[in-house]
This record gives sequence, structure tokens and C-alpha cells, in this order.
Amino acid sequence: MFVWHKVYLFINCDMIPYEYNTIINLGGFNITEPVTTFTDFFISSVAFFICHRFKKHTDKKHILLWNLFFFFIGVSSLTGAFSHGLKYYINERTFVYLWLTMQILTCVAMFFAQRATIETYSKNTDNEDFLKNLIFFQLIAFILAVFLFKNFLVAVIVTAISLMPIMIKNFGNYFSSKSKSSLWLAIGISINFLPAIINGAKLSIGDWFNHKDISHLLIACSISVMAFGVLYKKKIQPTKN
Repeated sequence: MFVWHKVYLFINCDMIPYEYNTIINLGGFNITEPVTTFTDFFISSVAFFICHRFKKHTDKKHILLWNLFFFFIGVSSLTGAFSHGLKYYINERTFVYLWLTMQILTCVAMFFAQRATIETYSKNTDNEDFLKNLIFFQLIAFILAVFLFKNFLVAVIVTAISLMPIMIKNFGNYFSSKSKSSLWLAIGISINFLPAIINGAKLSIGDWFNHKDISHLLIACSISVMAFGVLYKKKIQPTKN
């Protein structure tokens, strides 16, 4: 707790959204931001279901790495659900700890998506070690950025930097080899960029179904399509560099 206390003193909590506009009471238990909490739970449920489906395929390393991506997305969303739903009961410091943990888990998830792509397309190539080292140091930089900027925009940027090259690579592989696996994976990633637009523009139907809720449903859709692509019956065929 000493380390986290130092972190709390270091950050500017004004940049982290502790306030809430909606609350419901279920059997005497208050749930803040209930729709956002539910949709975060929905993402985690979808992600963990995907992990369950992937279990019998994890003998293939690229699928094991994708499985870790979905697992950390699930844990990150689960952490987000608690941070949104328990604001009535937790103090600002605890909320900050949960928020930081959620962002870091997202960074780790993106790292495994990149590793899975390297395993698929760059295994046993001259640049394999370089790419592995690059994404490792990138992960460290992303985590430092979470602490330095304390803004959800960091997660958006991390996702874009991590997933856009993967999307481009898979679209390229589809056009060169007609791999349906690559196509579905690229489409799934494409869907994942819509939440960034919605969050940036704060497109909401109202307080009870806001930009965060819409984004969460799109993320659940995105990872479902990505998982379908990873497990598509036609294996991704690596292209030669």
C-alpha cells in the first residue's frame, strides 16, 4: 500500500472522473453508473467466454497469445465495472487505484495482441527479436504515460498505436492471400476504433445511456469479431517480409 500511496500523491486526481450522474438501489445496495457498470461486466463476460472457447486451441502459440489479450481485456473491464459501480462506497483514492489498474491492464492486453501478430507474421524472421523488444519498451512507455497524463485519452492512443498496424497487416494479408481469418480479425479491430470517436465526441442518448455505454457495447462486438477471426477455420497464412 505504501507504493500505491506514493502513486496517489504523485498524480493529479482532478484529471480522473470520480463524479457520477446516475445511481440505482437494488435491495439496499447502491450502484453508481449502473448501465456503464453493466456494459463493463458485459465486455468482461464476452472476453472470458472467448478465453473459455480458446482453451482447447492454446497449443498453438499465436492463439495462446491472443487468448491472453482477451483475458486482460476481460480483467480490465471487470476492474472498470467495480470502479464505476462502487463510487458510492469507495473514496477517491480507492477509485484512483482501480482506474490506474484498469488502464495498465489495457496496456498489457495490447502488448499481447502485438505479440500474437509477431508470432503469426514475423516468427523466425530477421526482425522478430527487434519487434519483440520494440513492443516491450513500448509497453513500459505506455504504462508511464498512464501515470504521467492521467487521462483516458492515453488508453485511446495506446489502443490506436497497438491495433492499427495489426489491422493494416491483416487487411494486407487478406488482399494478398484471401485469408478470411485475416479479414475478420481486421474488421474486428476496425470496429474497435468507433468507441474512440464516440468517446471523443461524447455521443450520448442521455445520462442513462451515455458515450461510455455505447462504446462498451461496440468493444464487446469488436472482440467477438476478432475472436471469430482468430479461430476461423482457415488459418492465417504469414506473408513473407
